[in-house]
Amino acid sequence: MKKTNTIAKNRKLTSVLNIDVQGEINLARLKLISHFVIALCKVQTVTFEKLANAFETQSDSDLSL
Repeated sequence: MKKTNTIAKNRKLTSVLNIDVQGEINLARLKLISHFVIALCKVQTVTFEKLANAFETQSDSDLSL
């Protein structure tokens, strides 16, 4: 199986979701859902802090505490 990076996976998942929802959800929300699903796949024990760290954004997971 070919290894792909997170950005490529996110784009693929977003495009599949976009086709499925047919414009009922805006693109920002679809991207959030894609990031969330990929983050869930990356971690084994799910906590909100681990999910926030898996999003690979510049946001700080400590900001919500």
